Amino acid sequence: MEIKQFDDVLSLTVDCERVTSDGATLLVLGDRAAALAEKLSSGRALGRQRGPARLLFGLPFYTAPYPVFVGALSTEKNTVFDTLALFGWIEDNAIYEPRAEVFGITPLREKPIMFLRDFDLDRPVEIWMQAPAPAVWLRIAGVVVASARYAPDPQALTGEDAALIALEHAAPAEALPLVEALRMDVARGTPLKAALRARRRGENAANMALCDGWRILSQAAPLVRLNPDASPSAAFDALPKLAGKRVW
Repeated sequence: MEIKQFDDVLSLTVDCERVTSDGATLLVLGDRAAALAEKLSSGRALGRQRGPARLLFGLPFYTAPYPVFVGALSTEKNTVFDTLALFGWIEDNAIYEPRAEVFGITPLREKPIMFLRDFDLDRPVEIWMQAPAPAVWLRIAGVVVASARYAPDPQALTGEDAALIALEHAAPAEALPLVEALRMDVARGTPLKAALRARRRGENAANMALCDGWRILSQAAPLVRLNPDASPSAAFDALPKLAGKRVW
C-alpha cells in the first residue's frame, strides 16, 4: 500500500472563515463567523479567508519535528483501515498491536511506512492544512463557534460536547439527524466513539467521516464559542492563539 500524494491521505473539509498568521490558522464557524473574523483580523497582521479548508490528520513521531499525514493503517492481523475511524482504533489498540503499519506522507513528501510504536501517541493528533499561492503549511490552532445565540463571555468547549456543538454548525442539513441521534446517545451515557461505531454500518459514509473528523479535531485543538456582537474586545484574548511558523 502506498500513499503517493497529499490527495491520498485522510482529510476533513470544513467550509468556514479562517483567520491566519504565517504559521497557523483559526477556523471560525457559526452565524456570526464573518463578523468575528473581521474583528479578529482588522488592524492586525493577520489574513482572513473564506471557503472550504481541507484538513489533514498527522501523527507526531519521535525522530522528526513534523507529523506523518495518515492515509491508511494495517493491523497486525492484516485488517486495513482507510477511513478516519482508524484513529479510534489507534486509541483502543495501539498498546496491543504496536507493529500495526501506518501508511502516509510527511509535509516534505517523504513516504515512510512506519509502525505505531514509532509515533508519540501521548501527544494529540496534529491537524494541518496547505494554503495555496504561495504553498505553505498552516497548523489548525483552534476552532471558534461564533453565534448570536451564545453568551458574550468565551466558553471553552471540551470533550464530546465540543465535537457535537461544532458539528451542529459545520454539518450539512442531511447530516443533522445523525448529529442529533449521536447527542442523544451521549446524553444516555454512551461515549461518542462507541456511538459512532454502533451506527457505522447503516449510515452514509460521508456523514460518518464528518463525525469522525470532528471527534478527532475536538481532541486535537481547542474549541471556544462566544457571541462576538456582545463580547468586549478584551474577551478575544481568550481565543486560541495563532502560533508562529514551524521551521522544518
